[in-house]
Amino acid sequence: MSLGPGFADYLIPRAQAALAEAQVVVGYQTYIDLVRPWLTTQEVVATGMKAEVKRCQLALDRACAGQKVALVSSGDAGIYGMAGLVLSMCAAQRLKVGPPDSGADLDLYLEVIPGVPALAAGAALLGAPLMHDFVAISLSDLLTPWETIKKATGTGGPGGFCHRAL
Repeated sequence: MSLGPGFADYLIPRAQAALAEAQVVVGYQTYIDLVRPWLTTQEVVATGMKAEVKRCQLALDRACAGQKVALVSSGDAGIYGMAGLVLSMCAAQRLKVGPPDSGADLDLYLEVIPGVPALAAGAALLGAPLMHDFVAISLSDLLTPWETIKKATGTGGPGGFCHRAL
């Protein structure tokens, strides 16, 4: 589930409900601290920075054991968040996943709950909405090799994208 940019007002209702419905909440310790107001009796499994793969595996293990799990991701889980990693891990482990209402024969249900991306919240806060064409490139090398990032940053401009410092 997506945390959004970290402000309680930006945690969407579906994410709040997912936290309430979960038996286990897995996440980076700082993100767990941000969602703690929505937690009651849930078991909390927290890790430190640079443990993204471990967090995803912990969440998958618990879900495969039949527990209802909320894996907390900052911003929007589908934009440089945990959704891509957990889906990749499911594919590598040959787990059949899908949404709860799919009716399909699945190993586990998986719902990606979107959130307010930090880039959109930051732009709004600064009064500089993202207009026309824009490019978002993560500079984090936690899951992407630095050489790949350097290559990507050199290709954003030649395609005619707008460059504007916020």
